[in-house]
Amino acid sequence: MVNAVRVLFLWLMLAGYGKHVLLAQATRNPPSDYPIQPVETAPLIAALKTQIRSQKDVALERFWREIEHNGTPVIERTKSDSHHVVVTFLLRGGRETQSVELIAPLENVPRMPRLPLNRLQGTNVWYGSWRMPDDLRFTYRLIPIGSAGNSQQLAVPDPLNLRNMTISFEGGTVPTTELAIASMPNAPPEEWIAKQSTAPEGIVVKNVLNGGARFGQRTIWVYTPPGYDPKSPTSYPLVVLFDGFSFLHWMPTPTILNNLIHARKIPAFIAVLIDDPPNTRSSDLGYNAEFAEYVSK
Repeated sequence: MVNAVRVLFLWLMLAGYGKHVLLAQATRNPPSDYPIQPVETAPLIAALKTQIRSQKDVALERFWREIEHNGTPVIERTKSDSHHVVVTFLLRGGRETQSVELIAPLENVPRMPRLPLNRLQGTNVWYGSWRMPDDLRFTYRLIPIGSAGNSQQLAVPDPLNLRNMTISFEGGTVPTTELAIASMPNAPPEEWIAKQSTAPEGIVVKNVLNGGARFGQRTIWVYTPPGYDPKSPTSYPLVVLFDGFSFLHWMPTPTILNNLIHARKIPAFIAVLIDDPPNTRSSDLGYNAEFAEYVSK
């Protein structure tokens, strides 16, 4: 049973997120063996620099027209390495734009870094380029900063990237966040997160769990697999997922389970998704023997 749960958790993480979030860990400057490295001048930017020397306005107009048509970030193959790409993030700045920051997991730091983009002198082109493996997928945001400055709350998804995802929280206690998705050419397929017409669907029922004065009321969702029989002589494996709202709304867990069960990658599971409100999440998910006992009962 323990092994089955581990397998399911790995499937959920790989199927639901793939490499949407590349976790960062330690120091500000990436070591030489870190898989992501900044690039001073990408081929895209080098070509634009050459073009604007002779026909600045025409070259810029053509550049932005192509970018808007093809979308961002711009991914370029390198001749010397078939397993890496050069990725350029872009923003079309306005007259008030003083600087632009990129929030993306492109450095080896303990939290999501804010990376400054460069301005191509005399233009409205803000850019930053990195060399990375061609199988990554991750989310990012941009912060255009005007003359008055601004804050993290003004981070926005890339307006030229059509692939976005929205993160929200139960009860709307935390503002909804929109993120752009950067997906490299050989990023893992996302087949498990899309509904498959041949896969029967399980049922999700929403309930309220009363934890009394100690743990309060919280929302739970119970997933039962396709063909579930409550009178079956054989018991179903049980999986308990905390941050239930996230597993239901950020990651399409019921769809993933339906697909994996149909493909016989996992047995038919019952899944209980327990929500963890922001005000109790740390105590719930830390080493809390009292909460663990409460859930088990």
